[in-house]
Amino acid sequence: MPEPVEPSPSLSNVAVSLSIEDPVWRDADLEIPLEDFIEAHVRTVLYTIEIPVLEKAEMVDVSVVLMNDAMIQSINHEYRGKNKPTNVLSFPQLTVEEIKSRDLNINEFLPLGDILISYETIVQEAKEQEKDFDAHFAHMIIHGMLHLLGYDHLEDDEAEEMEHVETLIMTGLGYKAPYEGMENA
Repeated sequence: MPEPVEPSPSLSNVAVSLSIEDPVWRDADLEIPLEDFIEAHVRTVLYTIEIPVLEKAEMVDVSVVLMNDAMIQSINHEYRGKNKPTNVLSFPQLTVEEIKSRDLNINEFLPLGDILISYETIVQEAKEQEKDFDAHFAHMIIHGMLHLLGYDHLEDDEAEEMEHVETLIMTGLGYKAPYEGMENA
């Protein structure tokens, strides 16, 4: 996977499609409006990571769906065979090879994929990990975006690389390192 680089001026048209499936998200304790918070973190990832396929796209779309544990559990069970809620799920539209390609025939609209985030799990994990809600929510947006861009954590070396990039982005935004003090990191 590519390393973080200087922001790319060629990526100016980013659309963040937001769907709020559980209204509890409207009361999330954030310093700025929910929509602005999400868009800022999505854009930060896109401006930080070199993504060859995006050089040709006129419009890039990322879909973010905010839901609750029951909703995400159902999707987690259907698509991953895990009958339990989770914090974030990502459904990329491109393969890793397509993301790395400069030759993919994408000239106009490019949907990167969908990020699904569960409110209850984020709140619970933030409390357990003694993190602010906004910091943990930001981390899950960044984590989900990295999955859309081909990062993964199934193997130890992949996990190490992904955690490194997440840490660079999070600390660059002024948050604490997301895996600091966690056993599995």
